[in-house]
Amino acid sequence: MFELKREFLEKLHNKLEHECRNRQGAKNYCKKNKIDSNQIVEPYALETIPTKQYLVTLIETSFWASIKKEEGRSLSFIIGYYSPIAEKPIPNILLLEPKDFTVKELVKLVPSVEANLGIAIALDNNEQLKIIGLFLDESYIEGIAIKIKLLEPGQLVVALGNENIARIGGEEKETALIQHPFAHLNITLWYGFSYGNYPWADANIVIIIRCLTKMRELGHGGTLIVVSSEDDKYLSSLDIQYKVTKQIEVFGKIKQEIQTYLIEGLTHRELDAREIYPIKYQPQIESLGNTLAQYTCVDGATIINRKLDILGFGAKISIQKEENFVISTFNSITGASSIMKLSEIGGMRHQSAARFLNENRDALVFVVSQDKTITALCYRSEQVQAYRYLEFSLF
Repeated sequence: MFELKREFLEKLHNKLEHECRNRQGAKNYCKKNKIDSNQIVEPYALETIPTKQYLVTLIETSFWASIKKEEGRSLSFIIGYYSPIAEKPIPNILLLEPKDFTVKELVKLVPSVEANLGIAIALDNNEQLKIIGLFLDESYIEGIAIKIKLLEPGQLVVALGNENIARIGGEEKETALIQHPFAHLNITLWYGFSYGNYPWADANIVIIIRCLTKMRELGHGGTLIVVSSEDDKYLSSLDIQYKVTKQIEVFGKIKQEIQTYLIEGLTHRELDAREIYPIKYQPQIESLGNTLAQYTCVDGATIINRKLDILGFGAKISIQKEENFVISTFNSITGASSIMKLSEIGGMRHQSAARFLNENRDALVFVVSQDKTITALCYRSEQVQAYRYLEFSLF
C-alpha cells in the first residue's frame, strides 16, 4: 500500500519552502543591485506551495493514476498545481465545470494531453482540489510552480518550476529528496563542450539530453559514447560493426540557428534550456534527439563526437588489457559518493564503458539500462567517475 511517510512529507514541504525563499532572495538582490531579475531562476511566492494536506493528495492521487492503463496503454502526464494568487498564465483550456481530482477522472482525461504537457489542478471555493483545465502549450505549464511529473508507472518526480526536488516511488526506498541536482554536475560532466559551464546554452548538450530521454522510452538499453572531435585514437578501443564513411551530421541549418539564438542570450548564470528555448525549436530538438536515439537500438554502442556527427554504431568495446581499477560513484539523488571496484559498477555495459574511459580519458559515456536507469561516466581527477540515477534529475 503506497503512502507518503509523515517524516518525508515534512522534509519535502520544508525543502519546497526553502527553495522559494532562496529564489525570492535572489530576486530582491537583483532589484537592489539593479540587475535584470529575468536573468535569474524564476521566483515563486510561498503561497504557491500547497499545504502538506494538499501535497499528499496531489502526490498520492498522481501515483495511483500512474499505474493505471487506458485501453491497454500506460499513461504519461504532468500535474500542475495552479495557484490563483501567482502571476502566471491560466491554463489554455478552462473547464466550465471543474472535475473532482480523483484517479478515475485523471485516467479519463490524461489521453487528451501530450506527455510533456499537463493537467491543471486548483482549489475550489470549498477548499477542495479540482481539475480545472488543461495546459496545451509548453510555456503555460512552465509557469506553474509545483508540478508532479510521471517518469514511468509508479515513479514520479516532484518539481519546483524546472528543478526536480524529490523522487516518489512505490517502495519506501524509492522515495527521497534529490540532493544532487543535475545542474550541479554541469562543469564536471560537460567539460570539453563549447559551453560546458553553461550547458543549457549548448544545442549539442540539449539534444543529447533529448536522446537519453528517448532511449529510456524505447526500453532497449544502450550506450552512447561522445568522443573528442579532434582525433580518432578511440578507434583502437572499439570494434565498430557499422562504420560511417562520411560523417553524418544530425543537424543542419536549424542547429546553427538555435545556437546563434542561445549565444545572443547567454548570461553569467547557468541557463535552463526549458526557459530559454523558444517554443518553435522544441519539435526540431525532439526530432534530432529521437533520431540519434534510434541508432542506440542496434546492439552495441553508438559513437558521436561533440559536434554530434555520427561516427558509427553497433560498436563493441574491445580493451585488450584486463586492468583492475576503482571508480568514484556519485548518487544523483542522495548526493552520496563512494569508491567501487570495476566489478561492482554494474553489468557488462557499465564495466565496458568504464574500461573505455580508462583508455580514452577525454570521452563521455552514457549508459541507459533496460530498467531505464541512466549512468554518465567520465574521467576526471585522475579516475573514472560514474554519476548514477540521472533520470531523476535530468528531466
